[in-house]
Amino acid sequence: MKMSILSIVAIVAAIACSGQLAWGAPSGANAPIVHVVTDIHYLAKNLHDDGNAFNKLVYEGDGKNTELIHDILDAYRYTLQKEKPDILLVTGDLTLNGEKASHLALASWFKAVESLGVKVFVLPGNHDILNPWARGYSGDQTYKTENVSPEEFRSIYRAYGFDEAIARDNESLSYVVEPISGLRIFMLDSCLYSDNLRLGHPESGGSLGYGTLDWILANLKEAKRAGARVLVAMHHSAVDHNPFISEGYTVYDADFILARFLDAGIIFTLTGHVHIQDISEQTTPLGTFRDIATNSLSVYPHNYGKIQISLQNNRLSYRSFPVNVETWAREERIGDDRLTRFEAYSRRFFRVRSAGMVNKMLAGSGGQVPGERAQAFADLLGTLNERFFAGNAYLNALDAVHSEAYQDLVKTDYGFLSAYVQSIIEDPSPENNKLDIGF
Repeated sequence: MKMSILSIVAIVAAIACSGQLAWGAPSGANAPIVHVVTDIHYLAKNLHDDGNAFNKLVYEGDGKNTELIHDILDAYRYTLQKEKPDILLVTGDLTLNGEKASHLALASWFKAVESLGVKVFVLPGNHDILNPWARGYSGDQTYKTENVSPEEFRSIYRAYGFDEAIARDNESLSYVVEPISGLRIFMLDSCLYSDNLRLGHPESGGSLGYGTLDWILANLKEAKRAGARVLVAMHHSAVDHNPFISEGYTVYDADFILARFLDAGIIFTLTGHVHIQDISEQTTPLGTFRDIATNSLSVYPHNYGKIQISLQNNRLSYRSFPVNVETWAREERIGDDRLTRFEAYSRRFFRVRSAGMVNKMLAGSGGQVPGERAQAFADLLGTLNERFFAGNAYLNALDAVHSEAYQDLVKTDYGFLSAYVQSIIEDPSPENNKLDIGF
């Protein structure tokens, strides 16, 4: 679905909140609260020594704040302790590159979360299983470290979904739980990992095999017969979020799967993988479907999703919030400026990574760009990406389109850079951080 820039601005000015739940109401048997986090990309502390190899990973990477992910998780656990949700869903890419040590350490973190009274349910992402890139970092060197098989993944996280399952798929790690009477959660394994070792890299694309899809539809019918409401979570998108993050991000045969979901009464999914905060919708003859992608916990602005549910009224409200690292750091009397001023530090860290993207894109375009112009492009992309990942891309219609850097990118073809920038400018969704919907 495409909209003009003026249309986006008009819609933003007219967004209505009719029909939403009373936000902040206490949870209960008929009004559970669910948190969603995704793409933690956790690396165990014993797999690095803060040496040159690790710093290269962090500061030449794609924006994941691997250096501070342990602190972000501690701050988020502080949030869980304060907010006391009933359920935490983790929709894949738990680890940086599937290291067994990282899985084991993260399972211990989940144990601490469950001690707060929060039920944790996890899914694998494309980085988590049989990943040939599993590495540790020592001094100037990287070294291979043990990864995990699907069976080991299930064993490590057995207490976080698999043992509580009321139904399991024989062809994948998909399962169904009913943590609260009348609410069933379908945790769907959309990842392809059986060929990873042969390929020498983790396969980024995702799919729901036809056997798995039959299992899903059968269990959706059973949920309907039982009168249960249903949440569906998976790692890959069910709907495209952007022209440049669709292949390898949206499940294969998405239109076919979407039709089956809509026919079964499923009108939205909770996903990750794309790292951006984005709610994308697709209208079909069977109805409108929405894919709610929560921002990666390891990437600016480090969001988690919060869902309030009314089982009595069949209503659901979704909101996203950045983890409040600064409050946690103050409460814990931590003196690290990166944490006490985390929002500014994380934003700056992310913008520097965006500038690195610009340099790579310009090099790929083959053109010679003066340093001053390249810096203007870097500043523009920093702003665009910052808003894009935070779910505020609509703001670009107010200022970025008037900048000299953007006008230059429109007039001159800088290859992928021009196309990528334009895709963000034309992002059709005016609201990516909240949704009120019947289900």
